[in-house]
Amino acid sequence: MRSMLHTTLALTSLCCEMFQTWSGDVGVPGAGETVFIVGRTGSGKSTLLSVLLRMIKSSYGTIEIDERDIKSLGVSTLRRGVQVIPQDPFVFSGTIRSCLDFDSKHEDDALWHALDLVGLKKFVASQESKLDTVVEDNWSHYSVGLRQLLCLAAAILRNPKILFLDEATASIDAGADMFIQLAMRRSCPHAPTERQNSARELLARPNSMFSKLMAATRNNH
Repeated sequence: MRSMLHTTLALTSLCCEMFQTWSGDVGVPGAGETVFIVGRTGSGKSTLLSVLLRMIKSSYGTIEIDERDIKSLGVSTLRRGVQVIPQDPFVFSGTIRSCLDFDSKHEDDALWHALDLVGLKKFVASQESKLDTVVEDNWSHYSVGLRQLLCLAAAILRNPKILFLDEATASIDAGADMFIQLAMRRSCPHAPTERQNSARELLARPNSMFSKLMAATRNNH
């Protein structure tokens, strides 16, 4: 893809297929798969997300979801099926209710359930106006972690086919990071549970992708 028309390609030669299970030599797509995209600063991670959301057009090749080229889908149709939790959360002005359910499609019980899954139910219940508490100025008087949890609750409520996290916990402290990770696991109970190796264990394996990435980072400095 190109960042601007007639410029050189900014992201090239990307080819991958994401499958959960295999039947013989054939990959079978499955729900609940977790995919990590790792790379150094400027390698194109956020750019790839922009292409997936059709914020930037790909110059050639195809991107398929459920065997359908995303170019054949209307932009609104594509984006209704996905949710993005960015590094810097943005909360629209309105109320907690409208931030969670801006289409007004859900009953209050569903909103409270989503808030409960991310650990915000007690906080919202303590507010005088509850779900109708006014939200202004990107809720800047509250922490980034709390705003991130509100964005996660909104994503849970919409039940997206695909959930994108663009370094969603990069701007918060370790405690809030851990809480959000736990909230995500509670809210996605059907996702596969995988053993996560520690950074120390991965670094001890010189052939691991994590070890190679860290070595490349050190060499560049």
